[in-house]
Amino acid sequence: MAPENTTPDLSQRLRARAVLSPLDWHFATVLAELTGERDDAVVAAATLVSRAVRLGHVCLDLEQVVGGEAVRVEGEESVVEDWPALGDWLDALRGSSLVCDAGGADRGEAPLVLEFGRLYSRRYWLYERNLARELIDRCGERAPALAVKESKALLDRLFGPAPKETDWQRVAAAVALSRGLCVVSGGPGTGKTHTVAKLLVLLAENERARVGALPEVLLLAPTGKAAHRLGESLAAGARELECAEDVRALVAGRAMTIHRALGRDRRWRTRFRHHRGNRLRAGIVVVDEASMVDISLMSRLLEAVAPEARVVLLGDRDQLASVEAGAILADVCGEADRFDYSPELAKQVAALGGGKVEGGASDGRAPTPRIRDAIVQLRRNYRYDEHSDIGRLAVAINAGDVGAVLHVLTARTDGPVALRPGLEVDASPFDHFERAYDGLFVDAPVEERLRRLDRFRVLCAVRRGPLGVEGVNQRIEEGLRAAGRVPSDGDHYPGRPVMVLHNDAETELFNGDVGLLVEGEGGGMRAHFRDRAEVRSLSIARVPAHETVYAMTIHKSQGSEFDEVAVVLPDQPSPLLTRELLYTAVTRARRKVTIYASPDIVAKAVEQRVARASGLVDRLWSRPPAAVKRRR
Repeated sequence: MAPENTTPDLSQRLRARAVLSPLDWHFATVLAELTGERDDAVVAAATLVSRAVRLGHVCLDLEQVVGGEAVRVEGEESVVEDWPALGDWLDALRGSSLVCDAGGADRGEAPLVLEFGRLYSRRYWLYERNLARELIDRCGERAPALAVKESKALLDRLFGPAPKETDWQRVAAAVALSRGLCVVSGGPGTGKTHTVAKLLVLLAENERARVGALPEVLLLAPTGKAAHRLGESLAAGARELECAEDVRALVAGRAMTIHRALGRDRRWRTRFRHHRGNRLRAGIVVVDEASMVDISLMSRLLEAVAPEARVVLLGDRDQLASVEAGAILADVCGEADRFDYSPELAKQVAALGGGKVEGGASDGRAPTPRIRDAIVQLRRNYRYDEHSDIGRLAVAINAGDVGAVLHVLTARTDGPVALRPGLEVDASPFDHFERAYDGLFVDAPVEERLRRLDRFRVLCAVRRGPLGVEGVNQRIEEGLRAAGRVPSDGDHYPGRPVMVLHNDAETELFNGDVGLLVEGEGGGMRAHFRDRAEVRSLSIARVPAHETVYAMTIHKSQGSEFDEVAVVLPDQPSPLLTRELLYTAVTRARRKVTIYASPDIVAKAVEQRVARASGLVDRLWSRPPAAVKRRR
């Protein structure tokens, strides 16, 4: 029997209002048919669980739904009304054969799991629970083989003499040496890979002192493009390090994607070769751009890493989260600014010359959560300081300060940051876009033309429509065609920039890789891609699915840097337009950022944050969920 306050046709109403996709509806109705479930409140919740995962959430937070925060139709501010009362809805779910509690989830009793007022599919509950366990277990202390004096001397050699103020790069090295997990977060230009290059030398020397041999190192990233950038950065950093040649070679090792490291199991399309029963051999695992890794992939990666291995996660917690479910880095670093380090770690950092960090709970507060000792936030920006225009803009966006954001954008007419009318109002910026790409069509060595391609990029918030990637790419191409740069017919032409859309192991090209088409010596079009210090060339016929890339989505730009970016925002508010999206776009630029949008649209973006439902913060930081507090 349905609860008294339940609207009988709630699931149908959700479907009619286009809140649900056909997949959401199919997921719930199949489960209901298999179990004989007839309570519409339960079926509606099942549809919303599927929708939540599709939109990047790990679970469905029922309190947020009832409170009107979680279910919005794109482009609308309103929420679906007449939800069941929270208590009635929870009671209906607890009484359903579709739903079990955490204990039942371990036994595989039901496809949905209800825990602390959050409803999960069992698969995502397992991902979250297992990831939290892996992270916490790896936060334990490790006894370094090197004595403190030797470690400090090595750090002095790598980082220079210990400064009077706290050196957060040295703190990261101290954490990595003394813990099994080190999470290094920082914005572009804060020296994350520079820090990790030195950190790897420290860990390698420590391992050699312990067992007489260097460890095997895995350098990983979520995409091929990010892996290439990690490899290039570490190779460049390794050349400047004062260390033995075999250690230098280890630091400059070839980076690869997480998927490639785990290896596909050919017998099962959805499984990996490496897992808890067949571990990776590496003693050190570095994962760059961790903010882009979804909860499924991160959970399976850490389960495949040997328990004794050291794990280093790099990324920017303020950047966009993964396209798939979860916001791993933001959740892991969730409350790092609110807790001190443990007294033990504070002493170790001081002994290694990292400076003073706050430690201890002598004022009677709760003990430091174990995850806190694994997290280091790099604060100093070496590309631009917080007083530069781009730096001030990034800080203001992160702070959610609309007034400061608009002030920085409009204070100067000729500065490195600017706000211009949206392209639906003024089309003249397309002339600038076309001139910025002129260098691709001028006779010059391929290496130089690829460098020119990396100097400028148009970044769009959305994919479709006249202000999306597809529309902007078409307008730029039409302008170049009118100027005689692009031939009047044919999709493939010399100077066309292309981006790969799918991973392809055979050609070693990956989703997000960007290259340039150039006519071959014997005729025929060839695509050229930068591979670390070299340029690879292959026939256009061998390039996997690809598209023109004068403009790209802000999501796809993660892990990239350009001298100048033009940021094109939609002319209407959208749930996709968030603070994290704008911050990611702005911080892709080294020298200049121009945002094409109205002040109102910029303000909406700064005010709207990505809020992904998840229980990971609570699991890691030992924070009782609000629902638990109320019941107590």
